[in-house]
Amino acid sequence: MSSAPSDTYTRWLVAYSQYAGLQSHDGDVTCPGCGGADFGLVFGAAPNQIRGRAEFWCNRCMVGTLRYGVAVVKGFPVLALDATTEDHTKLVPDFTTVLGLE
Repeated sequence: MSSAPSDTYTRWLVAYSQYAGLQSHDGDVTCPGCGGADFGLVFGAAPNQIRGRAEFWCNRCMVGTLRYGVAVVKGFPVLALDATTEDHTKLVPDFTTVLGLE
């Protein structure tokens, strides 16, 4: 098994960074899987914390990734880490997660 991130996962990290405004880019951010440009991004964090979990997905193909220990970016929804399943599913759909290693 390789210990390097998969190419697919790396492309998802780039798309996340561009969409969240952490990395500059030209034009629209596109999905590494389907080429769509309709994304969702929700952070999970404890109150008053600047770091947490990011759930990032494509609304077209319903594939995405999870990031942990990331900076919470202003302007995106933030769920409490102890949010109920009902509250979570109101904001985050059931999407297929791209893993970091193949």
